Amino acid sequence: ISSILSDRINLCFPYDQLKDAAKSTQVFYKTDHHWTAEGAKVGFDALMTAMNEDIPQASYNIETVKDFHGTLYSKAPTDFSAADEMHFYSNPDNSVKVNYVQENKQTDTLFDDSFKTKKDKYSTFMGGNFALTEIETNGESDEHVLIIKDSYANTVMPYFADKYKHITMIDMRYYHIMDKTVSEYVKDNGITKVIFLYNMDFVNTDNNFIWLE
Repeated sequence: ISSILSDRINLCFPYDQLKDAAKSTQVFYKTDHHWTAEGAKVGFDALMTAMNEDIPQASYNIETVKDFHGTLYSKAPTDFSAADEMHFYSNPDNSVKVNYVQENKQTDTLFDDSFKTKKDKYSTFMGGNFALTEIETNGESDEHVLIIKDSYANTVMPYFADKYKHITMIDMRYYHIMDKTVSEYVKDNGITKVIFLYNMDFVNTDNNFIWLE
C-alpha cells in the first residue's frame, strides 16, 4: 500500500504499540471488536508520533461503567463470558462544542450518557456514527482537521479534542447523502489536514470511498 501512495501520505499501523501496551492494560474489549479508551490512547499517541506532532499532556477525569457486553458477545452469548468494564476519559480543562450537522443537534460533550444504561454502551462515545460532525474545542493547535472514520475513531475523540481546535468527522457510510463531496468540503472549509482512522477489516471492505471526489 505504501509503495503506491504519494509521499505526502503518512501511514500509521500501531500494532506493535498496542501489543506492547497489552502487557499491562486492556487495549481491546473481550466482548466487543472495538478498542478500549486505553487502546485508543495508544493508537492516538502512535498517530501523533507518526505525524511528528506533540502529544497533548492532559489530566483526565475517568468514569467507569460496568456490565458491557458488546458485539462479539451478541454473536455468541455464553453464560461464562465476563462483562467488560468501560472507561470514559474527559478533560475538565477543555471545553467542546459539537454540531451534528444533518441532525441539526448541538451539544457540549463528546459523550451521550443515555447509552450508558443501554445494551449499546459503546455508542456513549459521540452518540454513535453520523455523516458529518463538526467540533470546536480549546485544543492546542489551530489547525482545521478532517477525520474520515469508522466507529473506532469515536473513542479517540477526547484525545483529538485536546490537540485540535477545529475538527470535522465524516463517516463515509452516511456522508454520500450530503450535498458536497468530501473534496468540496475540504476546499470550502479550510481543511489543513486529513486523517483516515479505520480498523483494518473495515477499510479493506468499505465501498463508500467513491464519494470522496
